[in-house]
Amino acid sequence: MARYILVVESNCADPAREAEFNEWYDKTHLPDILETPGFVRATRYENTEPAAGKAAPSPPKAPGSVTVEPAEDGAFSLPLELSEGRWTIAVTATSREQKTTTVTRAVTVQFKGVNLVVSIKNGRAWLKVWVDGKASEVTGPAGRVYGDGKVLTFTGKERIEVRTGQSSSTYFTLNGGDVAVRSSRSASQDEPPLSRGR
Repeated sequence: MARYILVVESNCADPAREAEFNEWYDKTHLPDILETPGFVRATRYENTEPAAGKAAPSPPKAPGSVTVEPAEDGAFSLPLELSEGRWTIAVTATSREQKTTTVTRAVTVQFKGVNLVVSIKNGRAWLKVWVDGKASEVTGPAGRVYGDGKVLTFTGKERIEVRTGQSSSTYFTLNGGDVAVRSSRSASQDEPPLSRGR
C-alpha cells in the first residue's frame, strides 16, 4: 500500500480570532481528519519566520570561541555548525613563542537539499530518523533515546523524516530556520507522531 504525506498550509484570516482558530484546529479538525480512513497521524507546525509587518527575530547567535590543536603541518579543522547566511570567521593562531596572527574570512552558508538539526532540550526523547527513505545509521533501525543537550545533524538530498517519542523535548532547525511543532496527534497512540521536513 502506498503511503503519502498531505501538507496543508493555512493562516487565520482574523488575528483577533487566532486562539479560537487554533483551538478548533487542534480539538475538532485534527480528530475529524484522523477518523477519515487512510489518515494515521497529523502534526501541526508553526512558522517561526516573521510575517510581513512584524519585527524580524534577532540574528542567530554567533558560534563561541573554539580552541583546536593544529597538525604538524599546521592544518586544522573547526567543528562549527552555522545556519544559512553570511558569516565572518576570525581565526587567530598562536605560536609556541606566544606570537599571534589573525586572519578574517567571510563565509557564505547555503543549503542544498534538506539539512535538519535536531536538539533535545528539557528532558530525554526517543528518536528514529530516515534520510532519503533509509534509516539513519545515527539513530539505527530501532531508534535511540537521547538525553538533554544532545544535538544531531542530518543531511539528505530530498527528505528527512523524524519520529520522536517526546515532541515537547525535540526541537528542529530546518535549513537554518527554526521549526516549531504546535501539536501532534496519532490515530495509533502506540506509534509516535511523524514529523517531516522539506
